[in-house]
Amino acid sequence: MRRLMTLFIFFTGILLFMSTAHAVPFTYNESIGGDLGILPAPTVFPFDIGVNSISGTLSWYPDPQPGAPSAHFFDDDSFAFSIPSGMQLTQVSFAFTLQSSLDPVAKTDMALLGGNGWPNPNLPPILAGASIDLKGASPVTPFGATLSLGPGTYAIGNNGWQGNGATANYQWNFIVTPVPEPATMLLLGSGLVGLVGFRRKFKK
Repeated sequence: MRRLMTLFIFFTGILLFMSTAHAVPFTYNESIGGDLGILPAPTVFPFDIGVNSISGTLSWYPDPQPGAPSAHFFDDDSFAFSIPSGMQLTQVSFAFTLQSSLDPVAKTDMALLGGNGWPNPNLPPILAGASIDLKGASPVTPFGATLSLGPGTYAIGNNGWQGNGATANYQWNFIVTPVPEPATMLLLGSGLVGLVGFRRKFKK
């Protein structure tokens, strides 16, 4: 019985390994790839299984303020990404370090969007939104602890600011996992049923 269980675990591990062996998570850093802009994004980042990360610096200065680089300056750092077939987005986290602030309040309102841009008659609506306090604890999971978003194109967009100006470094992390194929699930289920039947027969 122990030998059969060991073989079952071994082959299950092989199946899981085959589904992730060629995964190459996407990584983007503004300091290397260039500043991110506004939506609709010119490029859709191709995510893969694993932890995909986007990092950079965001800032805003809506009014003339002492110490502000300029008036009405907004660096939103919005972007779009794709989840391929057979995969799903299960979590989004946002880590940040506040560099400077001209106000006791420093919050950025972020939205998770369906499609590559803001809602209009040709695009899906906002899927989730959150106000992130850049003077609070980091990291946060702004759109919930767990998600289950299947294949498609999505975007992260800035939906507003609160405060008179701030600058923060950040890193978005997107966890993408494989969706078990029906054939794989059937194989695993058959193996479990076989083990249960063998154990009952063995007891008799």
